[in-house]
Amino acid sequence: MNGLYDEFLKIAGKITESFGVTPLLYGSLGLQRRLQIDLCPGDVDILLPSAMLDEHWPDLVAWMRHESYALQDAHEHSFVQGRAHIAFASNDLGGYAGIEPGCIPMVEDLGVCYLLPTLRQYLAIYEKSLTDSYRREKNNGKDADKIELIRRALAKCGQNME
Repeated sequence: MNGLYDEFLKIAGKITESFGVTPLLYGSLGLQRRLQIDLCPGDVDILLPSAMLDEHWPDLVAWMRHESYALQDAHEHSFVQGRAHIAFASNDLGGYAGIEPGCIPMVEDLGVCYLLPTLRQYLAIYEKSLTDSYRREKNNGKDADKIELIRRALAKCGQNME
């Protein structure tokens, strides 16, 4: 396992235990888990229910500090500990990419349960990201590259792209 994924499992397990919510592994690290190839993620992106970030943000900040993380950017909900960067966002995939949270599969690894989008769901997420000019410019085509990887993986397992 890589260090970021290990860190995700540690944080995800403690979030579930402390707050009673199931986190969603998002971004490159999540896609890496689905594709089973190294995408060299630079951070851990975790989606949580909106209420968790809206109503319990101070509790989450205090909890992350207790876990030796420093708040890096309150607006971005990001924390840092050494080389580990963790960012939280609201699980609004329904509004963002038409993916209802109840349709995202739960996986379990080393006793930790978390949500992980399917390849089709990741395709919808990254295709939506291409409509965001800020993200297109910021990521230097990385999202388009990920879309191509997802399409190849889906084609390889014989899933229709329509």
